[in-house]
Amino acid sequence: MLTDSNLCSADERAAKRRGRKHTPAFTRQELRWSHWTQLTADKGSRQSREKYFRL
Repeated sequence: MLTDSNLCSADERAAKRRGRKHTPAFTRQELRWSHWTQLTADKGSRQSREKYFRL
C-alpha cells in the first residue's frame, strides 16, 4: 500500500526542508509516476489505453 512517505519526490522533500511550498507538475495522483510504478503491466496498459489514449 502506498503511503505519503513513498509518494514524495525529491523536489517535494527539498521544498519541505527549505520551508517552501511545492506544487507538483501532476496534481492528480493517478498521473504521478509513483502511482504508475505500482501498477501491473496489464493494468497500466489497460488504464493508459482506456483513459488517456482512446482511439
